[in-house]
Amino acid sequence: MVTDEQTISKSQADKAGKILRNHVTDEALQALSNWRAMHAQPLSVAYKLLKQKAKILNKGAILSQRLKRTPSITAKLQRYLEMKLSRMQDIGGCRCVLANKEQVLVLANELTKKVMKIEKNYFDSPKKSGYRSLHLSYKYNPTKEENAKYQGLTVEVQLRTKVQHAWATAVEIVGLFNREMLKASTGNEKWLEFFARVSDEFAKMEQLPTTGLFGDNNVDQIIKLDNELNALATLSKYRVTTQFIDKKAPSIGEYYLLILQDQEIKIQPFTKNGYQRAVETYLALEKQFNDDRNTDIVLINAQPLKELKKAYPNYFADSHEFIRLAKQTIKR
Repeated sequence: MVTDEQTISKSQADKAGKILRNHVTDEALQALSNWRAMHAQPLSVAYKLLKQKAKILNKGAILSQRLKRTPSITAKLQRYLEMKLSRMQDIGGCRCVLANKEQVLVLANELTKKVMKIEKNYFDSPKKSGYRSLHLSYKYNPTKEENAKYQGLTVEVQLRTKVQHAWATAVEIVGLFNREMLKASTGNEKWLEFFARVSDEFAKMEQLPTTGLFGDNNVDQIIKLDNELNALATLSKYRVTTQFIDKKAPSIGEYYLLILQDQEIKIQPFTKNGYQRAVETYLALEKQFNDDRNTDIVLINAQPLKELKKAYPNYFADSHEFIRLAKQTIKR
């Protein structure tokens, strides 16, 4: 991945992070955009390795990569007051979704033999919210002199099962439509409890440890919460319409800007050579919609185009797999 981004130092990134923790300025946003763009090269290398190993294991593996959204970065800086922007490991991130836990563990073992390490094991120790996955880190060590400026930059690699992906997708969909950060465990308490309880039942399906927070009547409580929230019916009704922003743009790109606004998702594709323009457009849109809580924007890579919806079903309000699994759980 070749970029023409303006590089900045770690100290400059940290200075911008301190400013953004309290308020947004154009200068700080530009610094953040530059710092974020610098992670494209390390992310590309990590993604290629991940894809190579994953496809050997499972040709149907779902892979994607993305640069973290500005609102997510600032929210994280505000949650963790001691965190420095230069030490945030998920500015760039890639993900692999596999069929089951056995495949995930085999892949994790392959990836950690040399170049990656497990940072968080949410398989054995799930979050109280019910979130489960394996988080690995990849620290970039360039072999070419021209890439020395990226030395030591770290990106995150997430490994999930299909069941875990379905659960996380549903959480994000409800959060997007209700304008709440449910994925960060803030928002409607009943929705949070509903998802946490369902996650424990999903863990039992996959023979993984539960959170240990709920008793033997967990399914009864899920049914009660589903009735109170009309949860599964509500999820099934969420819909978004899709359109390409630029009719002249290629329908098949290397990168895609997704803009979710008022239950409509707009897709703007960019070719491999158009990465810098994609980054600039990303920043311009973030500035434009900075105070608009009804708009979410993300720059991602998911190839081919048909994989986009599989990799990011939350942006398309596609929760059918979660609903299917939840109904299966309730019927037990």
